[in-house]
Amino acid sequence: MTDPEVPPAGTPEGADRSWNVLAIASAVVASCAAPGGIAALIMGGMALRQMARRTQRGQFLAILGILLGLVSITLSVGAAAVWVSDEGTSAAELRQGDCLPEMPGILSVTEFEVVPCTEPHAVQVYAVAQVQDSAEEAVVASRAEVECAFGRENLTASARLDPAMTYMYMRTETAENGQITVFCLVGLGRWRKMTESIVK
Repeated sequence: MTDPEVPPAGTPEGADRSWNVLAIASAVVASCAAPGGIAALIMGGMALRQMARRTQRGQFLAILGILLGLVSITLSVGAAAVWVSDEGTSAAELRQGDCLPEMPGILSVTEFEVVPCTEPHAVQVYAVAQVQDSAEEAVVASRAEVECAFGRENLTASARLDPAMTYMYMRTETAENGQITVFCLVGLGRWRKMTESIVK
């Protein structure tokens, strides 16, 4: 049995064997999102330097704080990136040539995701047109179909001749200055994806 009054072998008599406060604090604040992670990195590094000089305890806590701090910062940055990417593109920002990863399930849109046309996508905007608003939906639909029919000239020749292409349109919900914006879309159906642009 070890005598508590006798210092452990290899430990200089009178050496400081107390816990390093910075090491403890580093492990505690490491899980407090990005600010806590940054503080944990700083305090963990300072604790390791101090313990090298003072022979204090807490090296494991300092290293743990540094590792948890790195994880906390990474998760915080990743969460922020996901939040930004999930904001979507508003209807006003949609342009001819934009590609959407999924075929829309409704005709009126306010926000949606846009992806590079080199990535798998279900539909592409081949024309954007303004049509006069009307109390009768059939009149608006007829005008939209005419504009989208003319807009097919924006497609590549091979796409225009492909019988598998499916045509549809979306429209903004509200009219501005008596006009509704119509987005003409083309794709290969709900379950097939394209990986290149078919708009000239």
